[in-house]
Amino acid sequence: PSDMPPFFATPTDVMVQKDCYIVVMDLPGFSLEDIEMEIESSSLIINGTRRIDIWGNPDKFLIAERKAGHFSKVIKFPENIETRRLEFNYADGTLFILLNNPK
Repeated sequence: PSDMPPFFATPTDVMVQKDCYIVVMDLPGFSLEDIEMEIESSSLIINGTRRIDIWGNPDKFLIAERKAGHFSKVIKFPENIETRRLEFNYADGTLFILLNNPK
């Protein structure tokens, strides 16, 4: 996690299938190296930091809409989730996470 204040909520979908949970999170402007995931008990914790490169040394901005900062999201699952197995893919600003759900 960063010492920058949180700056946005991340749109997230969590889906349940027979043998797995699927988490899809929109993270435009992030690189995979800036996203951290960990599993603690029955929770998936996702943190990320977005940095903004500024070209040159501007005297001032006329428009400044891009934001830098970090986010943190905790998703709680039922106790019976198999927390040792996590698969993920990050492409085109979307993070896909698959967690096994043994029954």
